[in-house]
Amino acid sequence: MAGYGSSMSPLDKWITAAGRTRDSRAVPHLIRLLDQLNSRSEFSHFRAVAGALESIATPAAAAALQRVLKKPGIRGHMHLTVEEARRASGPSSSDESTRSNSLREIALARAFLKCGDPDGFGRRILEDYRDDLRGHFSRHARAVLDSLPPATSPVRP
Repeated sequence: MAGYGSSMSPLDKWITAAGRTRDSRAVPHLIRLLDQLNSRSEFSHFRAVAGALESIATPAAAAALQRVLKKPGIRGHMHLTVEEARRASGPSSSDESTRSNSLREIALARAFLKCGDPDGFGRRILEDYRDDLRGHFSRHARAVLDSLPPATSPVRP
C-alpha cells in the first residue's frame, strides 16, 4: 500500500525522469526494461515505463507495448458484470491486486495509443474499460477515448 510511503523505486524515478525529457534516445532502454516485465512484476515498474513511453509518444515503442499487453495475466482485468467483480475480488479488503492489475492494463493501453496503436488494439482495451462497473476506470477510459481522433476502422459499441 504505497499510500504510506514512496510509491516509486529509485529506478522508477529515473525512468519517469527519462520520459519527461521526451528524448527518443531513451526509448531502446525503456523497451528493454518493458520486455523484462511480466504479470508478477511490481505495478510501479509498469506505471513508470508506460508513463515514460506515453510522454515520448513514438511509434518505435508500439510493438513492445503490444507485446507486453499480450503477455499472460496482463489483460482482461475489467469488471463488466457483478459476477466478474466478485471473482476478481482479492482475498481481503486491503488487497490491491485487482486495482493494480486494472491500472497496469489501462496505463499500458494508454501509452500504446499515444505511440500510434496501429491496429486499434489499445483503443479496444479502453473501449472495454469504458463499460467497467468501477466508475473511476470507466470515466478515465471515456476521457482518454474522447480525446482521440475518430477511429478509422469500425469500433465496438
